[in-house]
Amino acid sequence: MKKVSDFISHTTFKSKMSRKINNINEKLRAINKLAKNLGLQSLMVPPRQILPIRETDSIVVSSEVVGRDSDVEVIKRKMLNIREDVVLCTIPIVGMGGLGKTTMAKRIFNDEQILKHFEKRVWLCLPEMSEIKSFIQLILESLTKRKVEVQSRDIIVKTLQDELAGRKYLIVLDDFWRVDSTLWDEFVNTLRGIHTSRGNFILVTTRMNRWRPQ
Repeated sequence: MKKVSDFISHTTFKSKMSRKINNINEKLRAINKLAKNLGLQSLMVPPRQILPIRETDSIVVSSEVVGRDSDVEVIKRKMLNIREDVVLCTIPIVGMGGLGKTTMAKRIFNDEQILKHFEKRVWLCLPEMSEIKSFIQLILESLTKRKVEVQSRDIIVKTLQDELAGRKYLIVLDDFWRVDSTLWDEFVNTLRGIHTSRGNFILVTTRMNRWRPQ
């Protein structure tokens, strides 16, 4: 985990690039204004197509399983030997894209010991948490394999409580890019409140180098 967590954050780079892009945009606006004053017509360029959000699944492809055995074992050991007083623990797998974070999470998610230890498992791939109700709804839908029709957060939370019913669970949040700390704290506290049995885990793969585990 330390090897994965030690990669340099891209925050400074992104900040510098943001300033450079803003400067470029200012220059382009000035050029555009000058062109209009000169009576020149602007060249219309088709907008770039927005790429779809990357979505993953929990299926392990044999060709992907190469190396990282020691890292996988470290995480498994923590999950299987958590202190008895811990209700819910978050483990982040942090690093740049292409380092095999998702493959590690898949291996852990599908490991035989993990399958026996956690009665309930959920795999979600979402880039950000913008509000809590939809997140809880997706967890419930993953567990029941049914579309949730109700709109009330209270009903969704209570239904999830009934579905978990004292069973140990593992939730994987793959390729998590952005989350507000206040929302995250509320989300975790909701899970702790509806399920007080010990030894549950959230496994997060993320590029956020400053991720704050719970």
